[in-house]
Amino acid sequence: MARERQRARLVRDGVTQSLTEIVSDLPKVENRAMREGAKFFAEKLEQNTPVGPDPRPPNKYGPNTPYSTTRLKEDVKWQKRGQGRYVVGYGADTAWRAVFVNNGTIHITPQFFFEKTVDQYSKDVNKIVEDVVREELMKKR
Repeated sequence: MARERQRARLVRDGVTQSLTEIVSDLPKVENRAMREGAKFFAEKLEQNTPVGPDPRPPNKYGPNTPYSTTRLKEDVKWQKRGQGRYVVGYGADTAWRAVFVNNGTIHITPQFFFEKTVDQYSKDVNKIVEDVVREELMKKR
């Protein structure tokens, strides 16, 4: 005896509406997740950044400039750069100096603190981003 075909009928109204809501909120969810990951990475980069010497006293060698008063460790920043994209690094006053401290020169031993931070915390940042996305999408259910 031949088996009769079994058919299931799906109503797609609820599914379509749910998917539409999720897709419309996706940019917000993506931005929040990436922002949380950037904040976490900025904290860890600040912890791993070498302190360096004390800033020089004002007007000792000329006018008080940002170079003489801002330490790398105090100038770690994160910034949004387009949809779902964040950049973590140093401010304009100190970014150019970070290259020398990180990569070294003939007189400065390289410390590679930026690469160490990326290697050490990239999995944690990815987990934070995944958790935030999962949390936001579960709210919609």
